[in-house]
Amino acid sequence: MSTKNDLIERVTREVMKLYDVPSNQSNPSTSSAPVVSSATNYNSIPTPRVPLNTGDTGKLKSMVIVCGNTQLQEETVLRFKELKSKYRQTKVLLSENAQDLFSNVASRPFAGYEYLFGDEGVQGLEVYDHFHLVNPTLNTLSKLAYLQADNLPALATRKALLWGKPVWISLDQIPRLPQAMMDEFNLIIEKLVKFGYQFDQEITESPKTAYMPVSMNSPLSTLPPINHNKELARYIDHTFLKPEATKKEIEKLCAEAKQYQFASVCVNPYYVSLCAELLRDSSVKVCTVIGFPLGATTTGTKCFEAAEAIRNGAGEIDMVLNISALKSKDYDFVREDVRAVVEACNGTLVKVILETALLTREEIIIASRLCKEANAHFVKTSTGFSKGGATIEHVKLMRTVVGPDMGVKASGGVRNSKDAKAMIEAGANRLGVSASIAIVTGQDAGAGKY
Repeated sequence: MSTKNDLIERVTREVMKLYDVPSNQSNPSTSSAPVVSSATNYNSIPTPRVPLNTGDTGKLKSMVIVCGNTQLQEETVLRFKELKSKYRQTKVLLSENAQDLFSNVASRPFAGYEYLFGDEGVQGLEVYDHFHLVNPTLNTLSKLAYLQADNLPALATRKALLWGKPVWISLDQIPRLPQAMMDEFNLIIEKLVKFGYQFDQEITESPKTAYMPVSMNSPLSTLPPINHNKELARYIDHTFLKPEATKKEIEKLCAEAKQYQFASVCVNPYYVSLCAELLRDSSVKVCTVIGFPLGATTTGTKCFEAAEAIRNGAGEIDMVLNISALKSKDYDFVREDVRAVVEACNGTLVKVILETALLTREEIIIASRLCKEANAHFVKTSTGFSKGGATIEHVKLMRTVVGPDMGVKASGGVRNSKDAKAMIEAGANRLGVSASIAIVTGQDAGAGKY
């Protein structure tokens, strides 16, 4: 059965065929580049994320696509001036409305840079390294989100994404709209993020009465925030497993996951249906825990629990290894316990929690090997409910045992970006944390379990 992302990719390919864009266009820098996916599974194609503040951009070519947003004419000029200083070469593609907006050639702020218009503007895009869409109108954003390639910005940026080129959208302010319309606007932003577009700067309040900011504290807000480490965010399972968690707190968890584009939310099975509904139109997955936190339930119970969670909308399963059986050296049981859950999940990603704080080095090696033999997708360090969490030593050891083809998830005690990066360098490609926002904003959440 095709997933939503599969369907989106197929439809996008068909749309691009109408405009004579080959799906495997080759060029000097990107040969047979795949269609970009924003999925964050360990074996998926990640959305390109090239920092804008590195010196490398001085060697690259960029195309700045300017839209005719009359409300943001001054902001567009400033945005262009900021971008043009970062690249070796910059060309400007003006939308039809932008041509009218900047019709006075002598006063154009882009002096010294080549303009492109009409069909000329969408030819030879493969030579550019980065693309920037500056202050698009609501009409343009809607066309991007709903695959209507009937204007230059939509056609140019879709070609860029098809070839795996990063496309940033500069959206200096967002519109003042009735709440129902704002909800729809948020869905548009979600779709764009899912397609691979990136938002690279702060959305700020404008003195113009036609614009206002969306509150980032609102549970309904789905705009990705700025001033955070997006590269770290894609590793994070935003986690809230406390037994006293309330519905309001889970709703807030989901809103934060949308805003910061975390890989998933990790919640207890009771809240899977709620999270699946709240995250229905986003790229954030719902992860839940099985046999939690002791791992001592029967295999049949774990299988039923996992299958029910998937029916309720879970996209990832974190099951707890039967620690007692491992300690008793009943290795066949441990392997088959995991295998049964993997088979019950029928392709849904399964991570196995080893609870490394309770294991010896030899037991961690054996448990990791058994999980690999059982076809699990990940091994995970900790529940966060035992006497210790993830350590660099244990993550390195697990990575060594399972090799490059399995995932390793570090969870428990990761409370700041320094620790998070250290875990990733040690071999983790997913982090289970509750201090997610502190980590991606460069703060320190202090002592804690998850």
